[in-house]
Order: sequence, then C-alpha cells, then structure tokens
Amino acid sequence: MKHIDYPYAPNPVRVRSDGSFTQGFVASACISAFQDVAHPDSKADYQRILRHGLQGGAALAAGSHAAHSLRRGDYT
Repeated sequence: MKHIDYPYAPNPVRVRSDGSFTQGFVASACISAFQDVAHPDSKADYQRILRHGLQGGAALAAGSHAAHSLRRGDYT
C-alpha cells in the first residue's frame, strides 16, 4: 500500500540510513566466525555468530547516528 502525504499532516522525519548497521553486522559476524575455531560447524557456533553480528550492527549504527547528531549540534 502506498503512503499518501496529506497537505495538513506533518511530514514525518525521514532519516536516510548510511548502511552502518549492515557494515557492523558483517564485520562483527566475520570476526566472530573465525575467532575461536577454524571452521564453525555447529548450531551453537552459528547462533553465536548471528548474536555477535546483531550486536555489532546495532552498536555501529547507534554510534554512527549519535556522531552525526553531535556533528549537527543536536544534543538531544
């Protein structure tokens, strides 16, 4: 369903993503994948890799957005 912008409705703030979550996800997952074992092959290994990837992606995205806000002088 297409979003319709009404002239009387306030425009939603649209923040363009810079891809920092994806970059953090891939980097963290790659580091986690080969950190302790030569080749991950169990379900627990894959869950650990996914968990570390999600944590790294969220951390890099949050840090990047905070840095952009500080650069603009938006301290809230």
